[in-house]
Amino acid sequence: GVKIGPDGKIWYVNQLLNTVVRVDTSISINLHEVTSAADFNIYPNPADKEFTVYSSQFSVDKQSRLKIFNMMGKEVFSKSLTTLNYQLSTMNWSNGVYFVQITYSNGTTTKKLVVRH
Repeated sequence: GVKIGPDGKIWYVNQLLNTVVRVDTSISINLHEVTSAADFNIYPNPADKEFTVYSSQFSVDKQSRLKIFNMMGKEVFSKSLTTLNYQLSTMNWSNGVYFVQITYSNGTTTKKLVVRH
């Protein structure tokens, strides 16, 4: 849920990742920036042996990071991104739903991935 603290700051709970996040209202961005920053693809989805994370919409910088969480919110993979096209094996992963998260200088985006062997 979303809460406004006594100091006027906005907070929300990301239940998938079990985190509390404060929304920085001092930064203004336009809708185009939000749309393009959040646009990355995962294919194939569902994945069997491997999948690819790809985006032509955001740029990789020193803060770019790829993380993957299982349904319990446990981080199962983490790596700094150096390319916009990253391939990852799922051969040792259990069947199920995972969350692919990309963090970059402008924010964080999470998408769902299904692994089915």
